[in-house]
Amino acid sequence: MIAIIGAGPTGIGLGYLLEQLNVKDYMIYERETVGESFYTWPKETKLITPSFNGHGFGLLDLNAIMPDSSPAFTLKQEHINGERYGEYLQLIQSQFEINVTEGCEIEAIEPQDKGFLLKSNQGDIEADHVILACGEFNTPKRLFDYGIHYADVETWKDIEGERIIIGSGESAMDALINLNKQGERVLLIHPEKSLVLNHHDPSQTISPYTKERLLSVNPELIRVINNKRVTNISFDGTMYDVTLDDGEVFSTTNEPITCTGFHTVPPVFQQLFEMENGLAKLTELDASTKFPGLYLCGPGVRQSDVIFCFIYKFRQRFLVVIEDILKSMGIEVDEEVKSDYIRQNMYLTDLSCCNTECQC
Repeated sequence: MIAIIGAGPTGIGLGYLLEQLNVKDYMIYERETVGESFYTWPKETKLITPSFNGHGFGLLDLNAIMPDSSPAFTLKQEHINGERYGEYLQLIQSQFEINVTEGCEIEAIEPQDKGFLLKSNQGDIEADHVILACGEFNTPKRLFDYGIHYADVETWKDIEGERIIIGSGESAMDALINLNKQGERVLLIHPEKSLVLNHHDPSQTISPYTKERLLSVNPELIRVINNKRVTNISFDGTMYDVTLDDGEVFSTTNEPITCTGFHTVPPVFQQLFEMENGLAKLTELDASTKFPGLYLCGPGVRQSDVIFCFIYKFRQRFLVVIEDILKSMGIEVDEEVKSDYIRQNMYLTDLSCCNTECQC
């Protein structure tokens, strides 16, 4: 049995693929409901990758998780919010009758002599292969005793008053833009030399969508401190003190916003992987180097210098993982299905083609 943990875009995408391959001995375990992480996004947050239904011309929608699919067509939106994308995932799960057990939280994975034993709130589960498809949003990095993490925000309308934002990347920019739009003053403290890094890999810098949104902010309400790290946030019952690595302290009556990222592998499962700098070392087929039969799929996958953090990237590894699992089971992958995935750029094994340098 193939156990898939998580019913987000990765889990549902894998489930769809298994259905197309007529592999029925699998189950997706989801601690809440299908697409739950997207329903917990801040109300104002949208996918930074645009959706457009161009698959008729060989250009699959960047946010699709299966061939011949387009969230843009289905949802009638280009930049989709979390709730609508969750609906897209639920629609696919329902339409293709993908196996999902909701309300089942996997609390531990115990390697056995053969296969794995999954400990859950619904009892023990035996599996021959396990794929972690948990995503990242449900496991935020909480580096300080105080601070409202980006993942805790239901809507930016609830966040009032002058704020200190700690961090960089998309979440920090989204927090800054939304608070600025509400007329709130913001102090952004981030560790990079520049607010916007000029890098050709979209995984290494903020998106064009975010850069465009930054053009509309009111600069009079924003102060930015570059190249500084926050070492501590303390609270005396009245004031929050934010201490920087050079000893400087900023005080505020409003709890700071921490945009300090997310775990690429849930901490409860990290002992199953060889971890280095917060990333899982994987085989060339995205399996754990410690326990054969255990795989990582989704935004946390790294292969050498290739970062698979976007849907349009990590969906290209679905068939890579499933093909390896089926091979170990003595099952041939249907060539028609494989050809379709190759045709729609959903099967990537040669990572040398991932050179993203831009001529202009």
